Amino acid sequence: MSNKTLFASAKPSRKSVRKDVPVATAKNNAGGLAYQLADKEALAQFVVAGFLGGTYYTSAQDELKNVLAYAGKCSPEFVAKAAIYSRAFGKMKDMPPLLLAHLSTRGTEGTALVRKIFNRVINNTKTLRNFFQIIRSGQVGRKNFGTALRDCMSNWLSRKTEDYLFDGSVGNDPTLGDVIKLSHIKPNGKTRENFHNYLMGREYALELLPERVRNYEAFKKGEYKETPQVPFDFLTSLSLTDEQWKDIARNAPWNMTRMNLNTFARHNVLKDKELVRLIAGRLRDPELVAKFNVFPYQLMTALNNVGSDIPHEIKEALQDALDLSINNVPSFEEDVAVCIDVSGSMSSQPVTGNRGTATTQVKCIDVAALITASILRKNKGAKIVPFDGGPHVCELNGRDSVWTNAKKLRAYGGGATNCSSALKYINDNKWNPNLVIFVSDNESWVDRPYWNFHQSRNSQGTPLMEEFSRLRKARSDAKMVCIDLAANATSQAPTRENVLNVGGYSDAVFDAVENWSQGNGDFVKVIEQIDLDSTPERV
Repeated sequence: MSNKTLFASAKPSRKSVRKDVPVATAKNNAGGLAYQLADKEALAQFVVAGFLGGTYYTSAQDELKNVLAYAGKCSPEFVAKAAIYSRAFGKMKDMPPLLLAHLSTRGTEGTALVRKIFNRVINNTKTLRNFFQIIRSGQVGRKNFGTALRDCMSNWLSRKTEDYLFDGSVGNDPTLGDVIKLSHIKPNGKTRENFHNYLMGREYALELLPERVRNYEAFKKGEYKETPQVPFDFLTSLSLTDEQWKDIARNAPWNMTRMNLNTFARHNVLKDKELVRLIAGRLRDPELVAKFNVFPYQLMTALNNVGSDIPHEIKEALQDALDLSINNVPSFEEDVAVCIDVSGSMSSQPVTGNRGTATTQVKCIDVAALITASILRKNKGAKIVPFDGGPHVCELNGRDSVWTNAKKLRAYGGGATNCSSALKYINDNKWNPNLVIFVSDNESWVDRPYWNFHQSRNSQGTPLMEEFSRLRKARSDAKMVCIDLAANATSQAPTRENVLNVGGYSDAVFDAVENWSQGNGDFVKVIEQIDLDSTPERV
């Protein structure tokens, strides 16, 4: 035998144990090994998955600091494109106006970009009021609006009709009247000036108001008998008869119908069989589902919340609408495996963050289950692996409804987080898929805690990347997509040719996955392709 003193094994260098597994570079929020995302990547995750409400591991203030820090490290041009993407494709409400407000602090270039993209980011009165409040709070580094921002708000308001502004005037602190007052808008004529006075709570002439507004004011006083055609929120504080509630339900737009089924039931609307048929037909109408661009999770929320007194026909219509809403989920040509995180953080964390009284009841696990069930519905041969501290054996039927399979998935787990355990299970069973999709909050820690990294003399990669390396040895064309449902600046797998990191849960996620699978670049590239001088229907 050779002399062990002379021919001792060389000490491992400061490289990962596997040559094709990069060394971990960061600690995630849960204390596990992770990879730090590049500045643009990190901002890209926040703009589609950050709700500024705090997560299971971080506070709202920490999230705000992170967003502003990463935005400050990116060029103003990229921030502008990220703001557009966040609103137009990610369908976010708070993040786009926050990025717009941040841009206004980036000197001449930032101000010019604010002027250029203002109307693409601020596309309803809600985002306008959000922008107003963000500036007024001083959180982005300024409290004053200045000429440029006042001009943007004034021009935006001037182009809107009185009917549009009236419908969008629901909400307080700030009110739309507050925005009008501070924008120093110059009304075009006495009629418009009178309408602005009405919105600002000043004295106004009733006869100069639009007819709909006059009818509403008369209805409040009992002087107008028909139910006025106004937003639902204008009527909720009023005493209405059952017949008036039926009128509201008969003429309600799609979203209002979805959100107020229990209210209609309380006011005996759903005892009318003709109205039940009308409402069910409205909810399952393919054109309306597409027009209102509803999140599938919003339909899941409606199904979760409907009371026992809601007719079965309406519940079935909601399930039909849910199936229609997943049309953008791609059918993959590859052998697909989906790994869904069912850990405690996923079960405890509201998908839009903790927002006080406005906190949604929908948890990350609900959305993860919905995404997984949707992929299975469009890819019936997909294999599903729920995991928390370890994998769970799971048998689902791809022919079942999305709602049925999502309910089964939501019932799993609740323990620690071990992302690599799901891929290890796949490898151990020799499934060898060439596309693995993770749906998680990316906070894996059980498989290799960060303290273990420091105690070890050798640098290591994340166990997930080690298992991915193992899969690649069995299937050289294997790829992995990591869908992150929480705002994070770290990942369990670094972005590379065969790994995509993408955040959020709108249909933009699947757009990004399809773009990437077709060789059109990663998530950052999708944002960079936005043309600041036009408004494409799709990037």
